[in-house]
Order: sequence, then structure tokens, then C-alpha cells
Amino acid sequence: MHTPIKILLNNSILLGCWLGAIGGASAATPETPPDAEQILALTRQAVNVPAFEKLDGYALRGSSTVSFKGHSSKADSFEMKVNTREGYFVRQTNGNEITIRQGTDYDQLWTLINGGMQQYPNEYGQGGKILRLVYSMTPLKDNPATMYFSWVRSEPCGPTLCDVLKFEPSGLPRYELAFRRDNHLIWQFSILDKQDKAVYSENYLAWKALAGAQLPAKFTIHFPDGEMTADTVPYDAGKLAVSEFAPPDAGIGIWRFADGVNKVELPFMLKNNRIYIQTKIDGKGPYSLMVDTGATATFDKGKKDELALKEHSSLEIRGAGEDGEQAGLTNIGTIDLDRLRLNYWPARVVDNAALCLGVKLAAPCIGSVGGDLLNRFAIDFDFDRKLMTVYRPGTPIQSAHKTHLKASLYGDHFAMVEGKVEGAPARFLLDTGSQDNLALNTPYVENQHLMQKLRTTPEGVVGWGYGGVLRGRRANLGSIAMADFELKDKGTALVQTSQGFQASSEFDGVLGLGALKRFNITLDIPGGLIYLEQNSLLHEPDEYFVTDRQFR
Repeated sequence: MHTPIKILLNNSILLGCWLGAIGGASAATPETPPDAEQILALTRQAVNVPAFEKLDGYALRGSSTVSFKGHSSKADSFEMKVNTREGYFVRQTNGNEITIRQGTDYDQLWTLINGGMQQYPNEYGQGGKILRLVYSMTPLKDNPATMYFSWVRSEPCGPTLCDVLKFEPSGLPRYELAFRRDNHLIWQFSILDKQDKAVYSENYLAWKALAGAQLPAKFTIHFPDGEMTADTVPYDAGKLAVSEFAPPDAGIGIWRFADGVNKVELPFMLKNNRIYIQTKIDGKGPYSLMVDTGATATFDKGKKDELALKEHSSLEIRGAGEDGEQAGLTNIGTIDLDRLRLNYWPARVVDNAALCLGVKLAAPCIGSVGGDLLNRFAIDFDFDRKLMTVYRPGTPIQSAHKTHLKASLYGDHFAMVEGKVEGAPARFLLDTGSQDNLALNTPYVENQHLMQKLRTTPEGVVGWGYGGVLRGRRANLGSIAMADFELKDKGTALVQTSQGFQASSEFDGVLGLGALKRFNITLDIPGGLIYLEQNSLLHEPDEYFVTDRQFR
């Protein structure tokens, strides 16, 4: 099983910049730091998670003072809109003949001053992903036990004392959240560079409830070359279109379909339970990319010079294994997927020539793409025709003949659905980068007593990913089910690990291409649904079925 860059953005940790948070722990000393998980658990109470989840989007409207490159002005108006589900945001200030418009075009932070596009500096361009997540409620829903974070210090903040938690999400910049101890609200959010210097920060000075959910009524934003202080009134913005959050035509946008095109059809090669498509990178190629919905764009460091990739920072990434691995951050100028072009696309560069496993392809294989498409577009995989279709947002999907089931976004790029294992409820992440049928997480294996119920092989390596090998046992499951479909007698990995991605209790297992290829499947994560129909591979032999000889 291959599992590149599993970004553990657990649903309890990335607190909304516009969300209340907490302190509420006992007095801290360096010898007895507060319990970080307890701090985050109390956040849910302070913010009122159930109330917030009822908001599709919200707006903050008011006035502000802006200082930019040494010049200060009183803004006539300020407005910020946020898509609560996805965390997309855009804010605009107007005053003294200056209009500043800022937001996230899906991943990148962008700024327009009087209509002219500016990008934030490369060293923290990835901060857009953090902002997307912290502006939404999604991160507050589940147990944070597998997130890489810790209490780092206490410090004075305003009239009280704050506890500061440092977060180190795999594949994204580090950041800190400071929580007031007197009223359980967040005091400061900061994105850090690789020297742990704050390159962007927000301070929350007053809060106001909107339908029971806490939102900021006064805050200060410190950004490159300036700052802004705003007094606002929160409003329920309802459902907001994706187009609200893209920069105007002055900017190229991070993706663009050709004019008049609502979908692109990409032929793919299915080899060793892997999907490969062809693309051009910055006009060069063609090259092959593996389609991995369990990861964001990842490129082989061995191709760095050929592709002229410039690494602007580095970080530790973690995957299925128990350890971390160093990766560089870069941005690809253009990735052409037929008539869909990805611009200034965020990517990781890793020292791993095995990304494509030496598969013989018509064009050189240089890396992978997948999850970073999935959280923007509906994608259809037709394994009968070997065709991958990417739909422009808002395009109707022809799926009346398919079975549908609800899906949600886990972290920033995984599709998560509900299913069953041996008749018991289970939550699956769908990962086309995994060759296996199913790898069940350690907590689920233990809670369902599967080691005792099933005949298993001796412990050994059952997969690998960034962070090393994945250990466990293999067994045959009588039933793996999603919606009305059931796969019988399929080989499965029972993971045994105390660290890493599959030590999580937030989901129960990773459903890989060994199982998924037996269906023509449409993943419409923006629409909250996936569509399934059985295909010609449904009854193909299972290459992961465990034989009697393997049990010995």
C-alpha cells in the first residue's frame, strides 16, 4: 500500500480565526504544562460548535483602519465573507481612494490593491491552506489525538495570561494559537516560518454571538507591509458561490478551464492498482502523474532540475508510517490537464524515486496529483473506459443511474464515507494512492476485536508511506460494504501501530484502489456526495486474498 503525504489535519485542532477558543486550564508552569487536548476540547464549548455548524457562510461588516507601507487611512467600509464549510474567504476594505481586496484562491493568499494583483511572498504562500481551515468549523468536530501539536508556553496577553499551543500539521506551515484563560477565547493566531517567526498574525480583541456562535467584533490583522484593525458586526451570509472567493479577472486564478469547457476527459492507464494520467509541466512534457486522492501534489526530487523547481522552504511530512520525512515546498508554474490548467500550483518535493514504482509508461512519471483536485472539483473515474473526468464547479453531473451516498471532506483533501465491515459501521477514507483493498486503523481493529475474530497472518509489513513502513497482520474479511454494494471475501490489512495516520480514531480505515476499481465512481466532495455503479472489474480475482500458505 502506498500512501503519500497523509496530511493529518484533524477536525479538532485548526481553530477558526473567527472562532472562539479556550484557555480554562489550571495555572501553567514549565514543569506542569496544561493538557493541550483539554484546551482544544473546551474550545468547542466556547465557540458553540452546534450553532456554528448551522451557518453556511458568514460575513463581518464594519469599519477599519488600514496601514500599508507606512501610509495609514480610515477605511469607509470593511467586509469579510467566509464559506463556513470550506473556509474560503475574501475581505475588502475601501477608503481614501484605496481599495484592498484579499482572500484565498483555494490555496494561495492573494491581494489586490486598486485592482492590481499581488501574491504573498513564497516562504508562506502555503499559509492559504491554513487560513482556509481555521476560518471553517470543520476542524473543531473530532478528537485531536493524532494531530501534531503541543503546549509550548504561557505569556501575558491583554489583561490576562494566555496558553500558547504550537501546531505542526504535516505538509503545511507551523502555526500557533494563544488562548485567554479568563474567558476561554482565542487571543492570537500566527503562521510561522521555518525559524518559527510569525509572518502573519491575527489578534481578537472582542467577540459577539451570531445565532449562538462566537465571531470576532474587533480584531487586528498583521500582514506583509502593513496591518488592519477592524470593528465589525457579524451577519449570516447563507450559501455563498465559489466564484465569490476567486480574485477578479486581474489575476489568473489557481485553476482555469478553457473558455466554454465544463469538463475535461483524461484517458488513464491502470497499472498495478495505480492510476496514471499524462500532463505537461510549464509547457514541458508530456509527463505521467499518478492520481492519488490520498495526497496533494508531490514531485520526485530527482526531477527537480529537469522541471526547474525552486524549493522555498522545507517541512516534515508524515504518512502511513510512524516517522516523519523531510520535503521541500514549491509551486509549479503550470500543470496542463488537457483543457484545464492549474496555475502556480502548490506541491511537495520529496527524495523518493519510488513515487511511480518504476512502472513502464508512455511518458516519464514524475510524481502525483489527486487530493488537491478532489476538494475543488467533482471527479469521475470510469474504469470500464479508463477515463477520468474533471468537472468545472457548478456543472451538473450525469449520475441518475448510479447509487449515491453522502461524503464529507476529511482534513483538506480526503473523501470520507460511511460503510460497514463485517456488518459493523465503519468510516472509510477513499484513497486511489493505496493499492490495497482496505487497511483498517489500529483503534478500530482493537474495538471490533478483529484479531480474535479473524484468522490472521503473522505480523509483518502490510504497507508503506512517508514516514516508513506500516506494520500489521493480514486477514480475509467476509464483507466490506458501501451503500447497497458489498464486496465479499477480500484481503485486508489489520494495522498495528501506535503512531501516525492509521493510529487515528477519527476514521476507521483506508479504502484503496484494490476495492475502488470495482466500481465506476464519481467523487463530488464539494457537493457532499459520491456516486457508485458496479463495473466489469467487480468480480475480478482479488490479488490481496490471503491463502492458507500465508497463514502459516
